[in-house]
Amino acid sequence: KMCIRDRTNVNPKWQTSLTIAALVTGIAAFHYYYMKEVWVETGTSPIVFRYIDWIITVPLQIVEFYFILAAVSAVSGLIFYRLLIPSIIMLLGGYFGETGILDPTVGFVIGMIGWLIIIYEIFAGEASKINSSSANESSQYAFKTVRAIVTFGWAIYPIGYALGYFTQGDWENTLNIVYNVADFVNKIAFSLVILMLVFILLFAQSKLVQSGDVSIIVNGDSDNPLVAPAGSTLLSTLATQKMFLPSACGGGGTCAMCK
Repeated sequence: KMCIRDRTNVNPKWQTSLTIAALVTGIAAFHYYYMKEVWVETGTSPIVFRYIDWIITVPLQIVEFYFILAAVSAVSGLIFYRLLIPSIIMLLGGYFGETGILDPTVGFVIGMIGWLIIIYEIFAGEASKINSSSANESSQYAFKTVRAIVTFGWAIYPIGYALGYFTQGDWENTLNIVYNVADFVNKIAFSLVILMLVFILLFAQSKLVQSGDVSIIVNGDSDNPLVAPAGSTLLSTLATQKMFLPSACGGGGTCAMCK
């Protein structure tokens, strides 16, 4: 709810990240509520329900890296797919192994390969290099924190898988407990990181960007100032008053024509 509420208060470049955070937590909450009802009625927690959740929320969490970078840098669309495709491979390997379509060991190996490709991309691949070259400290903080979640938080899932399928005992209860803990830690932590980024941006905006209306004096005529909302460009404000100036920068403030 907070993500949606604050979405319109930040730069449009960051609005997609907020939307993703809201979707991840909202979808997870819905599925857990549904799984709770199934558990109460049947005493079981079908694995297919978890993968319905994960096939939506896990790729969303992974492509968040792309949108964090895209907000502050020029990013190739290939990075999007280099993050998205391994996440789907990881999920399909786990699903096929847990449902018996593949041998559990084969499914585990496929899932681990997908995860390790993601780890490589966010630590040593192009995504990591773009983040390192960014001068935006807020985006670097968000990228590195989400990277830590994907590395350490997501490690809980293969641990649960291994305990459930490669050891003796009540594997179903073990899986449920471990997967519940992993979802709780990772999805809440993920949303908190994005919210913290938003709060940092809003705080900086409140301190650095003037709010309210501003007065513009044209040609020294202080008796008839132009009034415009803060944040508007000088070029667009003059245009609304039928004062048109040639502009090579389109109002970006670099050509000095409307100084």
